[in-house]
Amino acid sequence: MLDTGKFESYDYGSSRENQAHYGQPYPPSFDLTKIRVQIRLFAGASDLLADLTDIDFMWKTLDQSVKNFYKVYNSGHLTFLLGIDVNPWMADVIKMIDL
Repeated sequence: MLDTGKFESYDYGSSRENQAHYGQPYPPSFDLTKIRVQIRLFAGASDLLADLTDIDFMWKTLDQSVKNFYKVYNSGHLTFLLGIDVNPWMADVIKMIDL
């Protein structure tokens, strides 16, 4: 998305390599409207890899029937995995599991 503004597969950097991997000279785009599993999205306001512009684009593109939960926390990309204070989002995870 950074280079093309599109949500697509990895670009191997050349038409020849893309052709070898995908059968076409460019990486295929992901059609988010075809996702049919429930989505629970946890985002970080300080995430430098998946910023809120990208996350909002994805959330708005998803079919309404699969959107289940979306909340932005004051965290970065790896905070969800390695953060010291997991209480803000872990409480939401526990609520989802208890249902």
